[in-house]
Amino acid sequence: MRIATRRTLYDWILAILSFTALIYMLLPLLSYRELSDTALIPIHYNIMGDVDNWGSKVTLLYLAGAGVILYILLSISERFYKKFSYPIRVTSNNEDQIYRLGVRLIRHVNLFSTLIFANIINHSFAMIDKKQWLFGIPSTAIIIGLMIFIMVVFLFRMMMAKSDVYSA
Repeated sequence: MRIATRRTLYDWILAILSFTALIYMLLPLLSYRELSDTALIPIHYNIMGDVDNWGSKVTLLYLAGAGVILYILLSISERFYKKFSYPIRVTSNNEDQIYRLGVRLIRHVNLFSTLIFANIINHSFAMIDKKQWLFGIPSTAIIIGLMIFIMVVFLFRMMMAKSDVYSA
């Protein structure tokens, strides 16, 4: 059954937004060679969003690499929707609905996680020149909050899906 992975218009919009976020994440790396070897990159922020630790410019490559790998793994994982852990028993009555929700949840997580990486990398580049940046760490917290909210909504929708009474 491949109905769960068949993309609707909404799914294509999610895919395009995720890919756009991936490009947005990688764009600052075009000026990577222009950074001096002594450039300090923010690598940790306190709860108030202030930089409390700095690292070398190679940190940006590690962060971008992790973001790309996560993007690829999440994109591939949606094809293995039958292996996901679901909050309810998957039956013949609810499998289409549950599998579709599982795949769509992964697509949302892919979008939000790519946005988080893009936001952090772009913010780090802006901090090199000590520029104030509109979409800084507070926006990363908002994106994380939205991702958690979406996950709760999808889990709730799965819990409300049709299910059979299991009889042994």
